[in-house]
Amino acid sequence: PLIMAHAALGRAAAGEDRVDAPISVTPAFDYSLANGGSVSILRGTTDTQTIQVTTLSGTPSAVSFVSSRVADLPTGVTASFNPASCTPPATVGSSCATDIVLSLAVSPSAQVTTAPITITVTDNGPLQKTTTFPLNITATPPFTFTLAASPNTPVAVVQGSGANNTRIITATRTSSAGTLAGMTFAASGLPASASASFSTTSCNTGGTSCTSTMTVTTTSGQNATP
Repeated sequence: PLIMAHAALGRAAAGEDRVDAPISVTPAFDYSLANGGSVSILRGTTDTQTIQVTTLSGTPSAVSFVSSRVADLPTGVTASFNPASCTPPATVGSSCATDIVLSLAVSPSAQVTTAPITITVTDNGPLQKTTTFPLNITATPPFTFTLAASPNTPVAVVQGSGANNTRIITATRTSSAGTLAGMTFAASGLPASASASFSTTSCNTGGTSCTSTMTVTTTSGQNATP
């Protein structure tokens, strides 16, 4: 808003004319910060917080975000902003066209904790603003998976016969964390006359499942029924 004042021109002695001239005073730039609330992050992962800059008064200037001004970060947590600044519109109540995104990366060794994180930002003038939110660092759940064979029936192999000697083995991740990549397939408990081979001996995927075809063969005239 424009603040109007009046200045008197000339002397205001008795019998003399007086003229008032308007003087306009533009308020200094002021703004508010808002964040998206608490953030919960698993150890070893990354998540984000969104910061909104809104004009309260005056002519806007660029508001800058610097990672070194993110206070009270727990050990093992790093912060970065994208973009690193924004200029909100001049209209009061309007926000930057693009919100500021704060990325928080938590190392696997970070301590499980809850900490208040304070962000301090500046514009081109002396004005500083802060916004605070809770950061919850949670433990990574254990990696779990299941194995299944298809068809799920016993393998009965007769030497010289290729019938019924293969099974498709599927490993499926059942936890929200961890990866199947690097998991290996192997068979144990086979009779001395039998051996097993796999179409692939390891999983090379970070997805939720991987498969390998197991083939059982015998080396003598004995039946192998593992």
